[in-house]
Amino acid sequence: MFFVKPKMKNINRFLIISFMMFFFPFMVKAQTNYEDVVYLKNGSIIHGMIIEQVPNKSIKIMTKDESIFVCKMDEIEKITKEEIENPSLMFYNKIKKRGYINMTETGFSAGDGFSYGLQTVNGYLFNPMISLGLGTGVDIDKGNNLSFIPLFIDLRAYMLEKRVSPYMCMAAGYSFSTENGTKGGRIVNPSLGVRIYLSPKSAILFSVGYRLQAYTQNWIGYNNQPVIEKESVGYINFKVGFML
Repeated sequence: MFFVKPKMKNINRFLIISFMMFFFPFMVKAQTNYEDVVYLKNGSIIHGMIIEQVPNKSIKIMTKDESIFVCKMDEIEKITKEEIENPSLMFYNKIKKRGYINMTETGFSAGDGFSYGLQTVNGYLFNPMISLGLGTGVDIDKGNNLSFIPLFIDLRAYMLEKRVSPYMCMAAGYSFSTENGTKGGRIVNPSLGVRIYLSPKSAILFSVGYRLQAYTQNWIGYNNQPVIEKESVGYINFKVGFML
């Protein structure tokens, strides 16, 4: 029985090929995440890929839109390689992270009755993840002959620091009735939604939640006796609106 020792060249070749196959995807990714940046003495900055370089004379750089610029070396202050910024991240970095916000929403509700309404919330964005505001509006339920003007606290928690983010909302307060013989009551409206920024200063909002409205009705019963009934209605509500 004979044992043949593999040649060292073959082993080295195998190791080199294995190394390249393993690391090639990472090398490509690293290269595609960087771009050439040419800083000119006149203050201009050109981003792209250098496609030709004549030592001590000039360079050609092609931008993303395939425009080609020829720069003389004596016009150049420096040439660097810099990481390409993610467009989505660039957009999000321009969005307001703190300060006054307004959210105006309209929608409809279905459940113990069918209602529709409009609400607006003036609030403060404490950081990209939390906002707190005071809201009011109008809710009309034609089926139950009810109409209310709510006044409520609106607390929202955004789950992602991105252009598109789901959020949780809790609104709670008191609704004033506009109908004779009906007194308003507490209102509670938890919901889940999504916020989508259309520009750094505006976003569209979609949400679905459950609204519980309490109220009291006063009427005259048998033998002209006053009757007081405490009621509550629950709705699944759908809202769409804008945040500015």
